[in-house]
Amino acid sequence: YKNKVLGSMVGGAVGDALGYPVEFMSYDQILHKYGSGGITRYELNKEGVAEISDDTQMSLFTANGVLFCFTRYATHGILASPADYIRDSYIEWLQTQIGSIDYTQCHYNWIRGVKELHANRAPGQTCMAALQQLANHKTVVNNSKGCGGIMRVAPLALFAANPRMGVDFDSPTYIADYAKESGKTAELTHKHPLGYIPAAFLSALIQKLMPYSYLSKT
Repeated sequence: YKNKVLGSMVGGAVGDALGYPVEFMSYDQILHKYGSGGITRYELNKEGVAEISDDTQMSLFTANGVLFCFTRYATHGILASPADYIRDSYIEWLQTQIGSIDYTQCHYNWIRGVKELHANRAPGQTCMAALQQLANHKTVVNNSKGCGGIMRVAPLALFAANPRMGVDFDSPTYIADYAKESGKTAELTHKHPLGYIPAAFLSALIQKLMPYSYLSKT
C-alpha cells in the first residue's frame, strides 16, 4: 500500500516537473522551443533541479491535512470533516506563498517548514484569492471551474484506499463519503460544479482502481 501511495505522489510530481516549464506555452511555442517531439526531458534550473509547481505543493499540503485529521482522531477521538483540516492546511500553504508565516502560532503542517515548498511557482489566482478570503473568515464567491481543485485531491482518495481501514472498499456508501470529501476539498476554492464534481469523481475512481493495483499476472 505504501508503494502505491508513493508511486502516485511521486508520479504526480514527476509529471508536474516535466510539464511546469510549458504550462503557459501554446502548442506552437512548445514545438518551436523543443522540436516536433515536444518537451521530453526535464528543464533544469541553475541548481540542476527540475522544479515542481503549486500542483505538487498543494497535493502535499492535502496529504498533511488528511494525516493530521486522522491522527487527531486516533489520539484524541476528535473527528471532523477532513476537508476542514485540509482547508486550514491550504491556508498555511498560502502563507508560504506570500511570506506571512507566524511561527509563534499553532500549526497543522510540519511541511510548512520545508523551505523548498515556499517557492512561488505561478500559483493559480483562483486558489490564492479564495484562500485569502478563507484566511480572513470571509465567504468565497466565484464561479471558477478550472483544474485547481482536482489537481490536489488524490491524497485523500489514497488514504481512503488503505487496506488497514478495515472496511468494504466496494461499499458505495464508503466510496461516496470520501468522494464527497474530495469534492468539498475542491469546492473550498472552486465554486462552480464543474470545478468540484470532477474532484469527487477522481476520488471515486482512485478508490475503485487501487485494489486492482495489487493483482499480478501469475
